[in-house]
Formats: sequence, structure tokens, C-alpha cells
Amino acid sequence: ETAERQQRDSRDAAETQQGDSRETAERQQRRSRHAAETQPQQRRSRDAAEMQQRRSRDAAEMQQRRSLPRARAGAAAASHGGRHPHPQEVQQRLREEVAAALQQHAGSLAAVIEEELPYLKAVVRETHRLTPALVISSVKEVDADIDLAGHRIPAGSLVALENHSLQMSEALVEQPRAFRPERWLAGAVAERKGTPAELIDHPLLSAPFSAGARKCPGSRVATLEVRALIAGLVHNWRIGLVDERQATVPYRCQTTIAPTMPRLRYEPLTEESRAVAEGLPPRGGGGVCAP
Repeated sequence: ETAERQQRDSRDAAETQQGDSRETAERQQRRSRHAAETQPQQRRSRDAAEMQQRRSRDAAEMQQRRSLPRARAGAAAASHGGRHPHPQEVQQRLREEVAAALQQHAGSLAAVIEEELPYLKAVVRETHRLTPALVISSVKEVDADIDLAGHRIPAGSLVALENHSLQMSEALVEQPRAFRPERWLAGAVAERKGTPAELIDHPLLSAPFSAGARKCPGSRVATLEVRALIAGLVHNWRIGLVDERQATVPYRCQTTIAPTMPRLRYEPLTEESRAVAEGLPPRGGGGVCAP
């Protein structure tokens, strides 16, 4: 009996051990199966999170690239208007044009910038000629050997299309280093017709947005923003240099051309700008633009 009892105990212990081992193996299999099922989902979630981060980063960088040329164009226009010879004459002529348009549109700056204000448009154009946001408009790879104006360019070469020097050529532009918005008014453009100088009126030189099917889709918004910035500043402030001796502005070539802006002096001209200068909220509307 003792022997039989020992056999039964041994058999029960062996069966229990086998059962435990089988349950452990099944549990391990379930865990492996679950891990195999969840790993692709985790990987997809991780990939989706990384993609969202990249999209957010790319969107932020794109917004910065879009904003920099507009902000620098407005700042450059203010610098030219306050720094070049006879700056107050340029500002006063532009101020009178903006004031007349504001009077016609009940003080609405949003309505004014939709108008074809010739001198405002000329100021923006002259600013782009002297200090473009981009000097190199595009870079192309040559797919075959070509001869260009006596220069042989082998296939595979990268050719950068640069147009700033063209607009600074004395052969095409009278006094190219002078800030003269009137050179872009209708009468001056008409006088250039049929002469080599009419090249500077080419649409691809008039703005940094290219043209045709590949024209920048945000060009209209950018143009209206620059016009609003300049019109608001000139209408509300008289702009000048803090240091009248500073005649040049150094530049750095980054994604866009980055000027080291001189310190400008802003003298308030309207009640709204005077309130801003005193640190108070502007009274009423008027489209005040704070420097």
C-alpha cells in the first residue's frame, strides 16, 4: 500500500508538473502572439507620431520662410524711405497718396491696399530692385553640353540664375544705387519702351514670385501684406535714421538676404500712433501699424 501510495503521489506530481508546464507554455504563446499582433500597431503609431512631428516642423519652417521675405521687404522699404537722399519727399508723396485713398474708403486700410496705388506700388518695386529677398531665383542642372554667350557649360553642371546684378547695371538703370520709386511710374516705363532699358520691366524681374504655372501661390497675400505694412507705417509715422551718418546697410546671404537693419526713428503723426508711442491702446481704428 505504501508503494502504491508513493506511485500515485509521484504520478499526481508528474501530472501537475506537466499541467503547469503546459499552462506556462500556453501563456508564453499567448504573450508572443499578443506581442506579434501589437508590434506592427506600435510601429505604425510611432511612425505616425514621427511623421506628424516632421509635418509640424516642416510647416513651421515653411511659415518662417514665407514670413521672412515679407517682413524684410517691409523693413527694407522703411529703411530706404528713411535713409536715402530726400527721404521725407518720398515719404510725403506716399503719405499723401495713402491719405487720399483712406479718405475715399472711410479710413479702411484693407480697402486701400486693394487699390492700384501707383506710388506705393513703385516703392515696393524699387525696394525689390535694390534689396531683393532672393538674389538667386533658381538653380538648374544642365542635361547636355551647351554654349552660352561664348561660354561652354558641360552637361551635369549646376547653373544659378541670378538677376540682381542686371537691375544694378548702369547700362540699364540710371543711378542704380539711388532709391527712386518714380522710375516705375507709368510715364517712365513708357519712355523705356523700345530701348535696352525696357528689360528691367520684364515680369520675372518685377517681384520675387516667378510667373506662370509655377508662380508662388501666396504671391497675392504677400503683396497685400507688404503694401499694408508700408502704407500703415508711412501714414502713421515719419521715419528717419537715429544715426544720420549711416549710409549703408550690411547684408548676409541666408535662405533669404538678411540685412542688418539700422536703428530707425519713428515720429508719430496721428492720434492712433501717438497713443501707441505713449504705450496706450490706439483710439479707434485707422489701421495703425506699430513699428
